[in-house]
Amino acid sequence: MASRTNVKSTHKPLITRVRPSQPKANEIVSTNSTESTTSEPLSSLSTATLITDLSDSFAVATKAKYVDPYIPRLYSSIPGMSRPTTGRQASSPVLKLDTGRQASSPVLKLDTGRQASSPVLKLNTGKETANTSKKATFYSKISLPYKIIGVIALLLILCAAVIPPVILLTRKSSSTANTTSASVCSVTTCIKSITSFHENSIAYWPFDSTTTDRNSLYTGLPFNSPTYSGSPIISGQCIQFDSTGTQYVSMPFIDLTYKSFTIQAWIYPRSITGEQGIFGECASTLLSDQCLSLNIKNGHLHMSLNLDNELFGSSVLTTSNWYHVTFVYDYSLLQQFIYYNGVLDASSASLGVSGPYVGSTGSFTVGYTNYSNSWYYGLVDNLIISNYAKSSCQILNDATLAGYYSFDSTTQSYLDYGINFINGFTSPQTTSVTGRLNQALLFNSSSAYFIAQVFSIHNSNPPFTVAFWMSLTSITSGTIIHASQLSTGATAVCFDLLVLTSSGTLAAQTYYTYNGNNITTIQTSVLKLNSWTHVTLSYSQPNGMRLYLNGALNAYTTGTLSMNYFNTPLFLTLGNSMPGGGVPSGCYVGSVSIASGQLLGTIDELYVYSRELNQYEICTLANP
Repeated sequence: MASRTNVKSTHKPLITRVRPSQPKANEIVSTNSTESTTSEPLSSLSTATLITDLSDSFAVATKAKYVDPYIPRLYSSIPGMSRPTTGRQASSPVLKLDTGRQASSPVLKLDTGRQASSPVLKLNTGKETANTSKKATFYSKISLPYKIIGVIALLLILCAAVIPPVILLTRKSSSTANTTSASVCSVTTCIKSITSFHENSIAYWPFDSTTTDRNSLYTGLPFNSPTYSGSPIISGQCIQFDSTGTQYVSMPFIDLTYKSFTIQAWIYPRSITGEQGIFGECASTLLSDQCLSLNIKNGHLHMSLNLDNELFGSSVLTTSNWYHVTFVYDYSLLQQFIYYNGVLDASSASLGVSGPYVGSTGSFTVGYTNYSNSWYYGLVDNLIISNYAKSSCQILNDATLAGYYSFDSTTQSYLDYGINFINGFTSPQTTSVTGRLNQALLFNSSSAYFIAQVFSIHNSNPPFTVAFWMSLTSITSGTIIHASQLSTGATAVCFDLLVLTSSGTLAAQTYYTYNGNNITTIQTSVLKLNSWTHVTLSYSQPNGMRLYLNGALNAYTTGTLSMNYFNTPLFLTLGNSMPGGGVPSGCYVGSVSIASGQLLGTIDELYVYSRELNQYEICTLANP
């Protein structure tokens, strides 16, 4: 510290030292004191001494603490200095180097004006022609430790001023995005409530050219030669009963007494007049609750445990259309339920107590019901009986989830984990690798593919949804999903449902035949390489095609769109245009130039629905 020397001066002192009233030792003094401000003239000092002393004082002020033992040393170095106090308008002390109009040399002023929010050292000559060398003299008098402290303090002030607003803005932006996603996905859906893989059903008859129960417990005996049709709703075949009124299948007695049960199947009625007996089991037609009848009565689905427990569906059926029907008895509620295409159609809740079913003898029949002595004219496919009351979500998925392929098994990647067991086929060149969820299928060979007859496009203008995860190592060519009537992928009706373009976009195509053979195509923005992307393609006549990437709508058609339907489910081939590689000839293409053929990439979690999923359901799939 430089020595202090008193120098006489002819000028009036221009230095005012303003500080809070004297605190106690080691007490931190608030900068918002309400005491009045007083000041008395100070003795003249040399500029160097003044700057040195007040620089020390400023360094202490920047710490926001005025420790009393230091202040007397400052006062003692300036004879005649008073003990000022801060006024109401002072918010914090400020040092100014001010020449004033009358001053001949610059001085420092410690100012507590209202605008100051923290101790500030201001250098102000009052004129633009001030001697800047005096600034350098002042700066050179500040010791190195205080310079470092000043720089650190300045950086902290800048950080405090800049970083919090940035963080707040970032959090606000992120919160908005997350809230939007969360608000969509927070709606409860039935997507994950599928019937367990190979669930513990009582019996399951796929009717693929036989009446054998897949569980090998209740194999049926056909009467009067019912036939099998090659036009099923599920792959394979279905059983067909003619109009003679004599054909049916008889299974051994199935014990449904005093318990819950669910009976569900696909039916294709060719007549809805009168009473069409679909399923039944009857111990006695005279005793209450001993004759189970599940049929079509005057165009409505009908469920009865006997005449005193009848339930009618509200929907009217038509002929030559496939319907998924479900009959449920809940023993815990003593209620009956009828579902039509996965949606509740009737409930006995308003009718009071129902049942339970108590029939202890009699065979279970398909195509005939004993109580009303009625026969069924039409087709039946995929009959399943379960020993519990299924939930509405399970029934919706049973009716609309055509197939679900997780590809999780390293040895049986072709398995269908849905209720229909439509297992596919995976070529030896397809590899099981780590996927988006557990395992996935890697396509990196010209002969790699997966195929399943799972695309159930039935009735007029049938809706559908296909959803999956993919990660591609090339985005300029490759067929992701190819649809065809034949397992060869060629001839008849065939087209790439989802395919890449040479520009790196994803194209979706649908086929319809009303005024000639036509293909409607939409395409997305450019895809990303080596990045997991969730893809969903949905269709319905009123909404047309909609293509989603990672749960967000990316491309769509406007207006209504009609689509052709087929008598049999289509084959879907993944990773290639046709099994074994190559591009088939004669397949339909749209107006967008596509690059069919071998795909290079990985596919995981394939869902195929026979309905259009909504935004909430798609979001659920895209956010596992």
